[in-house]
Amino acid sequence: MKFAVMMLIAGSVSASSQIFAPENQSLWSVSMDNQKFKELEAEDKALGKDMEKFYNSHHAVQLEGKKLQKVFHKKMVKIQTRLGKTGAMLDSPQYKAELHAIGAKMQALDLKVKKALKWDAQGLKMWKLHMNNKKFKEIVADDEAIKQDVKKFITSHPKINSELGALSKEIEADFQDVGQRLKKTGDMLGSPKYKAELEAIGAKW
Repeated sequence: MKFAVMMLIAGSVSASSQIFAPENQSLWSVSMDNQKFKELEAEDKALGKDMEKFYNSHHAVQLEGKKLQKVFHKKMVKIQTRLGKTGAMLDSPQYKAELHAIGAKMQALDLKVKKALKWDAQGLKMWKLHMNNKKFKEIVADDEAIKQDVKKFITSHPKINSELGALSKEIEADFQDVGQRLKKTGDMLGSPKYKAELEAIGAKW
């Protein structure tokens, strides 16, 4: 029932594109020059190696990284346990039919998106991802309908509404704790001791 929990928290399944270029009234597409894509990929790998070198060169940074990892792990275990509590509540037979119907619509939408998206390699110089605008509008409409179904389910069950409200507050508090811990790490890395190296790496981004 973890799916049901995440479904209700998110409230929807969304299909979006980072680089969006409408071509005409019946089609939109996302495309990139393959050479540029390879350049970006190479730069990303190089930056990763630079960060790894920086990390391995400073013992104090390694210790801080390990402490931060422990904090993240502890919070994620706590959140997972809390989600399990909500999941157990949603596993009640009284909600099964409604959640199954919403889940089926989400799966159908996911399948529709996969079928509607078209990939064209376009040779060695370019790749292109595109979708028929009519299908895109159908997907947006289906997505909105699912949002309304989720909203109706939550508002029609006061206990669920209350539980999700409490869950949201607890998760928000956990992430605030993580944010404060990240700030501590950021303050450490802001030390003049690391400034030159990190600025050099940052200049490559």
